[in-house]
This record gives sequence, structure tokens and C-alpha cells, in this order.
Amino acid sequence: LTDADRAPWLDQIGDQLKDIDRDTVIACSALKKVYRERITERSGQRVIFLFLEGTREILLERMKHRKGHFMPVALLDSQLETLEPPGTGECFVKASIDQAPDQVVAQLIAGIQEKCNG
Repeated sequence: LTDADRAPWLDQIGDQLKDIDRDTVIACSALKKVYRERITERSGQRVIFLFLEGTREILLERMKHRKGHFMPVALLDSQLETLEPPGTGECFVKASIDQAPDQVVAQLIAGIQEKCNG
């Protein structure tokens, strides 16, 4: 898929956020900064992106054990090559996936609360 192919999908995510008046989590692979900017601009409000960071090895191992998922393991490397981790000037919370799921969630919630109350 090209960036042009992804544009309507990114717009749809932003539109969904625009129409929601409560805290909401939407899962998507906004791999590039321009994708995150497009979603935020389209939503018309502040969006906090949750960045789940992990090594290729951890990601590969988890992908191998998924059943019935639409994304094949063969696409992992191209996804990692495309990835532009969020950085300066972006609104995001980062958590490492090399911890237990409840710890990842706790870290993300603490980061969101800090962003919203800070």
C-alpha cells in the first residue's frame, strides 16, 4: 500500500475521533509521523498516540503464535523499515512490550494521566 492508498483510512480514523466526545482508544498502525499528523488534524482535537516499543525478536516471536491474524510474519521487516517512532513535538506515551501486559497497560495509563493532567 502507498501513502495515497492509506489516506482514506487515516481520514476515517480522524473522523471517528471527531465524532466522539469521551476518552477513546482506537488501534491502528500509524507508522509514520505524517499519518499521525493527518489523524490529529482530521480529528480537530488533541490525540495521544500510544507507542508500543519492542525488539524485532519479541515482535517476531509473538507474531508466530497468533492464530488467524490478517498480517503475516513476512510483513514484519517492511513494517519496521517504515516505522518512524514518535518524537519531539508529538503527543505520545511509550511503553515497552517486554513486560507483562498488565505492566504495559499500567505504564500507558500513567503516561496518559500525566499528559492529561500535566
